[in-house]
Amino acid sequence: MDNKWKFEISECGILYMIFKENGQIEGECFTLSNWLTDDVNCRIDILNSIDDVMSGKLNEDMLWGNAFKAYIYPEYSEIHSTFEEDEDVNIKPCKLPTKLLREIVAVWLEEFEKYRNSKK
Repeated sequence: MDNKWKFEISECGILYMIFKENGQIEGECFTLSNWLTDDVNCRIDILNSIDDVMSGKLNEDMLWGNAFKAYIYPEYSEIHSTFEEDEDVNIKPCKLPTKLLREIVAVWLEEFEKYRNSKK
């Protein structure tokens, strides 16, 4: 695994992917990290959806999850809280290149599988 990716396990035992500001992710990196933890988890189908958009099989895709929705387009993707219209929720969206999102999801799925296996 490329060492540019950092993971942490919270005191509650939850795996998180930590992002440094790199100029490619616009908005809240917190949103991206929590989308991976809350909605992607171990779902390989999300990687397949991203691949379908990147290959042109689909023009775009929208993925609903427990707490977030992801809008996947060929060049870029956006992650939004499903509660963003609730004035009490202060979770801002993030936007990043779809190619980078695909790389992040692939690395996440690999690391999550290792994490899950370590719990057995």
